[in-house]
Amino acid sequence: MKIIKENFEYLLSPEIVVMGDYKNEDYCERVNNKKDEIELAWEKEQERRNKKLFNGNILNLAIIEQQTTDNRQQTTDNRQQTTDNRLILQCYTVEYKHYLAQRSGIDLGITPLAVSGIVFYQENNSKIFYVGKRSETVTQYPGYYEFIPSGSIDAKNLVPNQPVDYSKQLIIELKEELGVPVEDIKSHNAFCLIFDEIDRVYDIGIEIEVKKSKIKTDDAEYTAAQRLPLNSVAEYVKGKNVVNTSRKLFEAWMSSRFRSEA
Repeated sequence: MKIIKENFEYLLSPEIVVMGDYKNEDYCERVNNKKDEIELAWEKEQERRNKKLFNGNILNLAIIEQQTTDNRQQTTDNRQQTTDNRLILQCYTVEYKHYLAQRSGIDLGITPLAVSGIVFYQENNSKIFYVGKRSETVTQYPGYYEFIPSGSIDAKNLVPNQPVDYSKQLIIELKEELGVPVEDIKSHNAFCLIFDEIDRVYDIGIEIEVKKSKIKTDDAEYTAAQRLPLNSVAEYVKGKNVVNTSRKLFEAWMSSRFRSEA
């Protein structure tokens, strides 16, 4: 069953499969029709960021398919929450600079697929979460707070007809953005798909439990990081300067936790 894109805030799922070889000819045509505008937008952003931008390939979400093994389903307040199902995300490759051009106002129909982690460790029977303040120089949400790590899915290592290992990307981001080595990861699992209607970006939410360790933020991405106990996170996500995806990530995580304990 296909799920209508942009018709939900988050979908809960214990299994999310990403395929990266969907064909989309309309995208190529839209880009060709806007070449000059795209290049101008890219040059302006390069200048703003002191030419620190890299134009790699990222994944764009085309189709969401649901394979249901449990008929329980709820739709409330524009949230479609599903349990015990499998989500298959059909994607194709787009250039990062095309997405930046779209953010400047050039509609190319791009809806990127990214990953966002909600990372914690256990201390005195409580979960402690990592959050960071985004740098003022980043393209999206400068100066805002969010759960660490997050990032786009690198499309350079796609294998035809094979699922994308998006968890590997987030583990790399965890090391780069927070300084947590792979050997300190105790477990990780995807549990939701989030839609950010502000930026038209989809994120796969991944819960990551780690050992308590020293943290060191990447100054290019974050200017500060802090630890928050679970009983403080609910108030934190209500803050004015919190990334929209992080609000939904925590709400989805709480819903997933409630269902697993029910």
